[in-house]
Amino acid sequence: MALLIDSGADIEKYGERSLKLAAAGGHLDAVKLLVSQGVDVVAHGGEAALLAAVNRHYETLKYFVDLDTGVDAINEIHAFYEKFIDGDEEIVIQLLWPLGSLDGVLTRAVEAEREDLSILIIKIGGDVNVRGEAGWTHLHTAVYHKLTKMVEFLISTGVDVSVETDYGQSVLFFARSRGVPEIITMIEKAAPPVMKIRRGEGQLTVEIEGLVGERYEVSYSPNLREWETREIVKLESPTRSYAVQKDLEQPMGFYRVKFAD
Repeated sequence: MALLIDSGADIEKYGERSLKLAAAGGHLDAVKLLVSQGVDVVAHGGEAALLAAVNRHYETLKYFVDLDTGVDAINEIHAFYEKFIDGDEEIVIQLLWPLGSLDGVLTRAVEAEREDLSILIIKIGGDVNVRGEAGWTHLHTAVYHKLTKMVEFLISTGVDVSVETDYGQSVLFFARSRGVPEIITMIEKAAPPVMKIRRGEGQLTVEIEGLVGERYEVSYSPNLREWETREIVKLESPTRSYAVQKDLEQPMGFYRVKFAD
């Protein structure tokens, strides 16, 4: 490693991958050399520490902790060290692939139902809203696999609860179909109300889907700048429909729905 650096190897270009390889192999001297040459441990130290941990290289992991990089997740990786299982190494080792990324590793971890590992990867920098095959997000997958702890954590990060798959399946749809009461309640409370506008029978109808017992404000605007409250609706059932415009000859304008203050 030292010989390569002395020969003019491009640290900025290859430093990140070299740091991961050194950490995964437990080559502490190489890790220290790369850090001394300016490899950004704040940006990449979390991934390297995770690789060191799952490959059981404690001294290398401890080095990242002692660096005090300001990446809080490194300390959590250190605390989680004894909990890693063999399957975690197979998941995390993807970070060493040429196109490996945290998002790909996070997808594998969620699909493998490894809640604690998934949460660690998110804290290092995994994208909670990334969309995978058929438009599924990590929240769709966590709900489908009934991962209560993972669902709660994802919601706490501000994940998009309203997103649908490419086939129009909402997170709430999966929650209700999988039938875990705690998850259903979490998603219902976090999901924004859904409003659909329908034309028919000579009038314009708004259908609101939301949380039973919750109050929602329906507003109208002719130009998307000035909004007028048309009605405060309290849902007695998961959906409610009512006519908002009975003369279809008039301009339709715009409608929106939100939680009432």
